[in-house]
Amino acid sequence: MFDKFTHKQKTIALILGVFCLLYLGFKISVIPTIVLSNKIEQHELIVTQSKTAPEKIRQLKKQLRTLEKSVGNVETDFDVFQERLLQTIIPFTNSNSLTLSEIQEPHYATINGYQVQTVIIKIKGEFKDLSFLINHIQQNSVGRISSVSYNLKKDNKTKKMYLQATMFIQNFKVLWKI
Repeated sequence: MFDKFTHKQKTIALILGVFCLLYLGFKISVIPTIVLSNKIEQHELIVTQSKTAPEKIRQLKKQLRTLEKSVGNVETDFDVFQERLLQTIIPFTNSNSLTLSEIQEPHYATINGYQVQTVIIKIKGEFKDLSFLINHIQQNSVGRISSVSYNLKKDNKTKKMYLQATMFIQNFKVLWKI
């Protein structure tokens, strides 16, 4: 049967046959082994990540507490925020000879997926008491004090000077969920 072919043709056929067998062997055994090896590496990575998950959760919770401390208490309802703010400020002003002179309508702005409510409060009193009030608001995490402005004003009726602090207190509401 192979007598018709020359020695050179038989050698070429043999070499082609060997390459075909090598290709089939590679296709059948080596490629699935490489694919399984890659899957094993992926699963080992997932196992490693799951082992460190509790530590990452603790770190993220710590970061969240730090953010909440710097931002203040985040109320989802602005009415609840205003109520908590007044429940914190009014008893303090009554006990520390401060006068709550004005509460302006809140201002709203949307920034980076948050709705920010800014309440402007004007309080009269001594500098020391006003500083204690600012500290009290920050300690109770009612909101974030973004700015405080002190102005020395003159009361036209009594002809006396008084110190007035204008506080900008903010609350954040998340508009989107992660």
